[in-house]
Amino acid sequence: MKTGTFIKRMSLDGHITYFNMEAVGDVMKALRIIGVNINQLVKKANETHSIYAEDVEKLRKENESLCHTLNQFLSALPSIAAYILNPDKTEDLLYTNAVNCLPNARDAYLMMKTFYEHFSSHKFDEPLPKQGKGRVKAIHYIQSFDLKYKISLELAHQIARTFARKAFGDNCQVVIATHVDKQHVHSHIIINAYGI
Repeated sequence: MKTGTFIKRMSLDGHITYFNMEAVGDVMKALRIIGVNINQLVKKANETHSIYAEDVEKLRKENESLCHTLNQFLSALPSIAAYILNPDKTEDLLYTNAVNCLPNARDAYLMMKTFYEHFSSHKFDEPLPKQGKGRVKAIHYIQSFDLKYKISLELAHQIARTFARKAFGDNCQVVIATHVDKQHVHSHIIINAYGI
């Protein structure tokens, strides 16, 4: 079955893929504040033909704060792996699988980090650049199911495993964990940004 056909069939059968991007809101807020301050600084410079050192220092501090927020967001893989592979959420890891790495948080993180560094020629924990975007290191999907479909844990986990294999193939590092700790069944899928 082709990937497009599979995704269409899954969509019609009622699964929902949710991307948790909460941390992006903090980054966007910080960017808006910096943008407003840059505009005010430029306006003041055009009116007075000078820039005050305290204004530049305030902008520098806001930029540092933004970089700190981004670093926290991008270095979250170890904590995400620990969260999704929590034995209390997966019936003692019964509903976990991994492709080309081990299905425990520490080893999955270390294997993904090692693989990323080898093939990207960059450090996984490298600081963000002063300008531009940081590198994508991993992608986190959350696949959840509406209660009305009465999806069993086994079926939800099988769907997540099938989705990962069909969408990303066998030549990538993937960790899959189906959580049983909420009323609705949901699966987490983490994919290394670099394929094998």
